Order: sequence, then structure tokens, then C-alpha cells
Amino acid sequence: MSAKNFTLEYRYPQNTGALAYPKAATDICAAINRGLLWHRTTSVLLVLSILALASFFFSREAGIAAFCVFVAAAVFKAIVLATMGVGLEYKMDQNWRNFANTRMAPFTYMSKTKRLWEVTSSSGGYDRKYHAGCSVQVQRKEIRVVYSVPFPFKPSVNAYTLYLPDRKFVFLPDCVYMIQGSSCEALHYEHIKWSSSMTIFVEPSAPKDSQVVGRTWQYVNKKGGPDRRFSYNPMLVECSYGRLDVNFANRRRAELMLSGTRVAESIMRLPPCR
Repeated sequence: MSAKNFTLEYRYPQNTGALAYPKAATDICAAINRGLLWHRTTSVLLVLSILALASFFFSREAGIAAFCVFVAAAVFKAIVLATMGVGLEYKMDQNWRNFANTRMAPFTYMSKTKRLWEVTSSSGGYDRKYHAGCSVQVQRKEIRVVYSVPFPFKPSVNAYTLYLPDRKFVFLPDCVYMIQGSSCEALHYEHIKWSSSMTIFVEPSAPKDSQVVGRTWQYVNKKGGPDRRFSYNPMLVECSYGRLDVNFANRRRAELMLSGTRVAESIMRLPPCR
């Protein structure tokens, strides 16, 4: 096992468009896949060895053996973390750095919102009287954007990572790396299409950075007021949220919802990725 290092050099305007993409993308993904596989394998071994420690309550000899396996698994994992990283050394002039920041801007803005969700499904046809005046129900999961990169990435520049329930995206200056399980794929910024809009969402309480545009109740009457037939009928808030539909390379789509109204408006004013 040994670390893999890549040097990525970019100049503006020579390395723009299709050339603003790592030539070694295939080799980089292969190295990342190896690191992910070793990382997952050692994690499984570590968990199994921890579970095996329970044998100490039944047999002293078995417990000692399980402890030795646990120590070996922990050392093995530490070795993997120390030696299986993928180094990405970026050499960019200032103009290309500014160009890269422009490409990553929509996803950088997402990190500034207080709450961020992925919409997993939506369905209509609901009776508005019993669903806070809404005819469409949305299922969503809270997600996050962090200013760091996961193992085995070791870039020379700071970057954001978008964590979705089933995959994550690492936004580096030259491309986006999508990780799903132990598999990595490099996506060109030019192939990422996104559109943004505003939507109204009913919540029990509003996030700090959202804009409250109205109030309603869990059960409403025909005039939109509270339905007095229900003894428990809490007041709810109507929040203005940003909506970001991101299509990754025409085959990976994510529908995101942002609580920050100003953040959403800033993303709406940005040009498309290139």
C-alpha cells in the first residue's frame, strides 16, 4: 500500500472549457476507488472485532484473542489512512483560480444556508383542508455541505463536499467527484446543469435564515382560517425557500431545497457552470 500523488497544472485561458478537466481523471478515480475499498474493508474488520470483544464475557481466552484482533484491525486501519490517501497538487495562476471559483460558486453558496434538504419524492391530490392548505406533499431528507473533503482525497486546496443520503459530491477546481459506496466517478463542470426557483413550504417553525411569508393551520376551513372542529390545530408558518435542481452529467439528478432566501436568490443570479 502506498499513497498516490498527482500534479494538476492549469493556466487561463489555455485550460478552459473541455481542457479544464484533469487528463489523469481515470487514474485518479482508480486510486480513489482503491482507497475507498481499503477504507471500507478495514472499517468492517474493526466493527467485527469490536463485536467479538463480547466473547470476553464467555471465555477469557476468546476475549484475549478478540482484543488482539481488535488491536490489529485498528493498526491496519491507521496504516490505510496514512498510506492510501490520494494527493492532488494544484498549480494554478490567479486568473484560473478565479475561473475555478466561478464554477464552484453555486455549491459554495449552498454551504451558507442554515438548513438544506434533498427532496426525495413529491405527490399531489391531497385534500387541502387536512394538510395545512397544501395539495402537494413533499418527502425530504436533511443533507449538509461541509468545507472539507472525505478520505482518500488530499488536495492542496480547500474544497466543499455535498453529502446526500446515498452519495456525496466533492467539488474541486477542475471537476466534481461523485462517490457512491466504494465507487468514484469524475464529472465535468460543463456537464452539470442546474436551475433555481423559489417555493413556499409549510413548517412548524421557521429556520433563522428563511423568510416567513404567511401563517396557516394544520386544518383549515374553506376560507383559509382554522377549522374549529379540531381541538388540536397548531398554527404553522409558510416559509419562502429556494429550490435547486441539479442534473449531474444527464444521469444523476438531485432536487435540493434551501432555507436561506438570500442564498437562493444569489444562486439564481449566477451563470451556468462551465
